[in-house]
Amino acid sequence: MTSTTASPRFAPMTSASRAKAAPRPRRSIAVGAREALTMWRRKQAVFVDLRDWEILDQTGWIEGSLHCPPGEFANIVSPTSPLHARLFEPGKVFIFYGGPDFPPLASAKRARERS
Repeated sequence: MTSTTASPRFAPMTSASRAKAAPRPRRSIAVGAREALTMWRRKQAVFVDLRDWEILDQTGWIEGSLHCPPGEFANIVSPTSPLHARLFEPGKVFIFYGGPDFPPLASAKRARERS
């Protein structure tokens, strides 16, 4: 006699079982300067400068980096934005940087949530 119920091991996930499931671990979103530079030299990464134009003009920038002021960040990282497809290449790692007034970690988290 065969059972018509699915084995618990292969049972489809319900909303209750999803709530109990542990979240998948994500890769770290913080990298060191040496690792970031290595990835950039291998063309595996894109630097995203989060500082305002005034600060950028005073202190300089990394050549080849994408400048994304904080006020424009939400529009650029939105997948519906026409700029998103042109700027964010698939398979690239994005390294956000700024100063104490422009926290790159918070911006990286927001970008990850929107992608």
